Amino acid sequence: MNTLQSAVPIIDVQNLTVSLGSTAVDAPALVHELSLQVRPGECVGLVGESGSGKSLTGLTTMGLLPEGLHVRAGEVKFVGDDLTSLSNAELRKLRGAELSMIFQDPSAALNPTRTVKKQLVDVLRAHQSLSKKEAEERAVVALEDVGFPNPRERFNSFPFQLSGGLKQRVCIAMALACRPRFVVADEPTTNLDVSVQEGILNLIRARIESDGFGCLFVSHDLGVIGAVADRVMVMYAGQIVEAGPVESILNNPQHPYTRGLIDAAPTLHSTKDEPLRPYTAVRPKMSPTRPASEMVPVQGNPEHTVRVSLETRGDTND
Repeated sequence: MNTLQSAVPIIDVQNLTVSLGSTAVDAPALVHELSLQVRPGECVGLVGESGSGKSLTGLTTMGLLPEGLHVRAGEVKFVGDDLTSLSNAELRKLRGAELSMIFQDPSAALNPTRTVKKQLVDVLRAHQSLSKKEAEERAVVALEDVGFPNPRERFNSFPFQLSGGLKQRVCIAMALACRPRFVVADEPTTNLDVSVQEGILNLIRARIESDGFGCLFVSHDLGVIGAVADRVMVMYAGQIVEAGPVESILNNPQHPYTRGLIDAAPTLHSTKDEPLRPYTAVRPKMSPTRPASEMVPVQGNPEHTVRVSLETRGDTND
């Protein structure tokens, strides 16, 4: 981690605010003054419940915000360039080549009318000067690199002919085929069986270490984050409420929301007499502003920080 901390961030998000409807100052903020950094060879986990703003943050770094959402303030810098100021044409040149995304649902991410071969070859030829034959060979290698069995025999398969785990491996191969420098993994194992999930997590972790790209891994599952991330940022109601090394967050959470997430996770020891403990805090109303708050270091660990505000002082998980 010391080496990672000293590296120059490949993605540097500062004071990002994403609003609904318009960029006006009174537009409701779905992501509010969020800051994060991802360095080469590092996996940063972004965890929180559904609706907390995790996927919106990832989509913003790709320039893929849905219609009706806008970046009202802040910067998303990729090796020094602010992505929020680039045109669609400039972003298209970066996406797939330098920036890439692994989506949650491979069935929706893949084109059902095109073969695996066609989709991979198109990605490679769109960003690299390759002949069709060269691109096909590179596509086979890309599938082999993600553990796709018998890629040459299944090259002409359509997505509906593959299992969920194989489709996700195709999506990962597409995302990594051009050796990007930054990858967003948006809950890539949510729809997979546990045994398949483990293989995908091991694959992503191994590729981060071998290829040296920076990864923002979005998940609602702290167990998944613990298996793949170096650092973790806990998100609630559009804000980061706690951040630090993954071991510190999982073993010594400081924010009541983080403790609530951990307590709500089922374990092998969960019984009827010891039910799950739901987090009982009230979600803030959607508004253009939030209560004054700040990120302060946890005593004894300057890398571990927690957001303190009027809404989060004290433990609301009774």
